[in-house]
Amino acid sequence: MTETYFNGPLTICSGSQYRIRLEGKLRKLLGEDVLIGPLDVPIRKCVENGSIDASTGETLIRISKFCDTAYTLPEHEPPSQETIKSWSDVIESLRSRSRFLRHSDPAAVSASW
Repeated sequence: MTETYFNGPLTICSGSQYRIRLEGKLRKLLGEDVLIGPLDVPIRKCVENGSIDASTGETLIRISKFCDTAYTLPEHEPPSQETIKSWSDVIESLRSRSRFLRHSDPAAVSASW
């Protein structure tokens, strides 16, 4: 059961779960309340401001494109189940800027309260 199908349960659930988790982490990294539309623009902003390295950014853009197409493009070849599962680690590896500030500069954290 290593085959994955677009519009199938694993794909749709993975796409929506990854989108929600990735969007939440990107909002924290960028200090935004809401992100609208495809996530490649916020991902690129995080790469530009140094919150995410370029290699991770490219992987996140692939994940974002998967999330955006999981419901709508059944004719494209989906990634393997192993790839879909490995993307979870990439998303979870993102650290929010506020968590970084908490550990590195107590004055910056108290100023943000």
